[in-house]
Amino acid sequence: MSELRDKQRRSREQAIIKAADALFQERGFSATNVEDIAARAEVGVATVYKYFTSKSGVLREIMRPDLLSMREAGELVLLEPPLDPAEAVVALLFAYQFRDHWAHKDLIKAMAGLDFGYGGVFGELRREVDAFVLEQLRELLDDQQKRGAVQSRLDAEDMATIIYAMLNHNFQQYVRVGDMPTSVFQRNLRRHINLLFEGWRGEGSGHPLKGRIKRGNRAS
Repeated sequence: MSELRDKQRRSREQAIIKAADALFQERGFSATNVEDIAARAEVGVATVYKYFTSKSGVLREIMRPDLLSMREAGELVLLEPPLDPAEAVVALLFAYQFRDHWAHKDLIKAMAGLDFGYGGVFGELRREVDAFVLEQLRELLDDQQKRGAVQSRLDAEDMATIIYAMLNHNFQQYVRVGDMPTSVFQRNLRRHINLLFEGWRGEGSGHPLKGRIKRGNRAS
């Protein structure tokens, strides 16, 4: 009986998540209420509250797989980053892609910290993103320093913080400008990263470099 109840619960949870995801895209977060979600999922309103506490709780569960996917994409870059340190950072940052339902910029704006009716729903998720992006940037920069591609006198944490601030600046410009193509955002970010590394490259970078360095070939 417990296995059957667990299966039924998972089925209801997935139905609620699927219904809410579709409604948030069709109507927007603010224009959707719990009653709408329950009706689309064919469950009771109380069931939505029981499993997710609130509409914000449903949205949080919708977004979590995206964050996991972003983190895993970053890990793949760390396994075999480009040889040039600036290109390695660009590859890492470009790996953080959003899935289809992030095509609606109101969700991206909320994730960027702009308040468009979401309140604090993204606060916890933003902190999670901050933590893993900075962690991956530090790891990448530390490896680049070990092989001489970035000056050893520089602090990896300071560099990671500066790069992340630059990413956030460009990202907020992207989400504020409703018709800015992703290609323009990426071009601007690449240019800014390259400017940073004009002063950060070490003698071992041999700039310009092409290709990638595999994890097994990293300096120890």
